[in-house]
Amino acid sequence: MRIISGKHRGRKLFSPPGTAVRPTSDMAKEALFNILQTVIFGADFLDLFAGSGGVGLEALSRGARVTLVDSSPDSIALIKKNVALLKEEPAIILADAARFIRNAAPDSFDIIFLDPPYEISADERDGLPDKIYKSGALRQGGAVIMEIKRGLPPPEPSGFEITDIREYGNSSFIFLRYKSQEEDSSL
Repeated sequence: MRIISGKHRGRKLFSPPGTAVRPTSDMAKEALFNILQTVIFGADFLDLFAGSGGVGLEALSRGARVTLVDSSPDSIALIKKNVALLKEEPAIILADAARFIRNAAPDSFDIIFLDPPYEISADERDGLPDKIYKSGALRQGGAVIMEIKRGLPPPEPSGFEITDIREYGNSSFIFLRYKSQEEDSSL
């Protein structure tokens, strides 16, 4: 696992032991950030279910202001270990994802990346975008990107529309925007 591009390009990160945390593959991460390359610099980026922090730290390397959230103390410890390698200071928060979103200030983030564990129920997973919509944490013009296991049906959130689905390896990235958003967006 490594940083693909930006000021920390090539930096190897610590990987989680075992299979409890499933980091986004470097191939999938590179493809995702190729899509985001024109909007990531200066963006407020939230990485929910951050795991090892790989996706959020990639965003940080590319100039985003990053918040990393995970409910596992072991994951938070791993994130802090990886952040120390980069000598950066993103916000690192030990919290349940749904509770964090519910308490987030309105208009806090330009990009919200969700990579929920495969083990959570489909109802819980698919309900996450609706929780984001109700909280108002996503700014107008922003995007929610949800990574799910390839082959699973995408969520059908009430306040968002799916603007794109990309598949890389075992992952699908679902891109969501507010329904009221104009069609000529940059993502």
